[in-house]
Amino acid sequence: MKRVQQSTYLLIKAYTDSEWDNCDFAIVHITDEWKQIMRARLAKAQAFKNGPGFYYLIYSGGPENFYKDDDVFSADQVLHSEEESCFVILEQTNLDNLSRPNSRLHLYQMMIDADGIIRYNASGKHTGTEYYTAEFSLHDILNSII
Repeated sequence: MKRVQQSTYLLIKAYTDSEWDNCDFAIVHITDEWKQIMRARLAKAQAFKNGPGFYYLIYSGGPENFYKDDDVFSADQVLHSEEESCFVILEQTNLDNLSRPNSRLHLYQMMIDADGIIRYNASGKHTGTEYYTAEFSLHDILNSII
């Protein structure tokens, strides 16, 4: 995997509240369909911008998957210090070859607030453990891709 200025893949720092499992990053595949869906979701969330008590909308769905660092690839190889996301190209890395958390994940969700800040979540199927990405700006992503 290699860091680039622009790509159809976004690597995002990820975390878990598990004491025994690891989760270090997630990959989002940015297709034309994804951009169209995200723009529509952003418009819906922005409609609530001045609404009292509005925090975010939750949608079903998630990134390609959540992954953990291993001997072959670590998110720190492409992320600069204090950075939580960057565009990457997969090169010889196949998503199926990346290490995943030990838990079987389900209930994938995307949360978006009225300012266009999003975060992906998933839960461990039998543990209830939470897996989640760092928050990132949908505006920044949509404005930085062609």
